[in-house]
Amino acid sequence: MKCSVFVVAVALVMASCSQDETTGINKGSTIRFRTSVERTTRGVQTTLADLGEFKVTAVGNGANYFTDLGVSSSDNGATWTPAKVYYWPSYDLDFCAYAPQSLAGVSVSADARTIEDFIPSATVADQQDLLIACNTGSKAANESSGVSLNFKHALSRISVKAKCMNPDMQVEVLGVKICRVPSTATFTFPSEVTSESYVLPQANWTTPTTPADYVVRGGSAVTLTADAQSIMFGDDGFMLIPQKLTAWSQGAANDGAYLSVLCRISSLDGGRATQLYPVPTDENAGKYAFSAVPIDTDWQPGYHYAYTLEFCGANSGGGLIDPSPTNPADPDDADVDPTPGTGGEEILSEPIRFSVTVDEWKDAAPENMDM
Repeated sequence: MKCSVFVVAVALVMASCSQDETTGINKGSTIRFRTSVERTTRGVQTTLADLGEFKVTAVGNGANYFTDLGVSSSDNGATWTPAKVYYWPSYDLDFCAYAPQSLAGVSVSADARTIEDFIPSATVADQQDLLIACNTGSKAANESSGVSLNFKHALSRISVKAKCMNPDMQVEVLGVKICRVPSTATFTFPSEVTSESYVLPQANWTTPTTPADYVVRGGSAVTLTADAQSIMFGDDGFMLIPQKLTAWSQGAANDGAYLSVLCRISSLDGGRATQLYPVPTDENAGKYAFSAVPIDTDWQPGYHYAYTLEFCGANSGGGLIDPSPTNPADPDDADVDPTPGTGGEEILSEPIRFSVTVDEWKDAAPENMDM
């Protein structure tokens, strides 16, 4: 059955608030900041020490007091220096901060506080952790202590591991991709203070549009064992927009989300390997092909989703043929078989089984022999 071609385990990881990193503060009459960043297993992980810089906008009395003010640290987050000096006005201020500073589409004012049409980088290695923080402050409350900005991770991180449970099967992995993930959405900064206990809702993102494919490609293959190992090839994870995924229907059309492993599957007999997938021909000798499994996870902001794919186990096989079997970053990738078969078909189908019967002994006709 198609539902059992892979066994997929998903681990969810979110740091507790007690693991936040905090800094010292600068005291004085100017507006100053002290920051914290949730310490998590996310990636590409941004910590307080490597946050380095952020931008912040202050809104009060119906207008922006300052807009996209750069704030940086030269001592790994111990102190923070604004690019310009501002003094406290007589009224309260709302602060919206974000990192990285290069983020496009940010619009913070008295009327709207959004990141318009956010799109993760098409290159996984260039995808960055999106951090946001919000707080209110006043001269009376914060002139001495500084404004606390507790940054929250606004994206979901996805990483993939794999294992092969049959010692007589060999699965060599050269890459992994995540496909048909809607990847354009608008983020609204929360109206609440992003305190240590605050949980950023998925609803702060609009429903994403424009499905995209993302791939991580290794330089050399990893041979799977019975112990799960990362197949991210040095990348910490896909950093993508939180959303409820609609799963691929397991047919020839790539009509929903799925994970796909660039692999070569062989049967072993002693030291001899017989390639089973992609089915060997003169044209694809030595090549790999994508093996897919649908996913419909409900990704939340600030969570790490660690998928573990099991090949050739008691209830798993080799996956399904990918309905879009090319490398999205390099459609002419010479290591990829672009025509491994019809999308959605089982790669290994059912294992070889035997039906055994034993005939009853039959008595032959007796013979008389003269001596």
